[in-house]
Amino acid sequence: MSKKDEMAPFYEYMCTSLKIPIDQALLDKLKEQNAKRLDEINKQLEDAEKNLVSFPMELDMKKHLHSDSPDTI
Repeated sequence: MSKKDEMAPFYEYMCTSLKIPIDQALLDKLKEQNAKRLDEINKQLEDAEKNLVSFPMELDMKKHLHSDSPDTI
């Protein structure tokens, strides 16, 4: 799931919690993909704000899933 959904924070958390070695190359790749995805999500949220569109909950959830910070939402 973490590879498919590019969730670096989840991957890192699960490896640490389960005491499984972290594949650093994979983690770096996931973090890079997360940064790109977060940028896209933030642009969509900014566009929604500027155009007075209600915030789609789905975007907030996606942002939270791809963020390192647990208090993103």
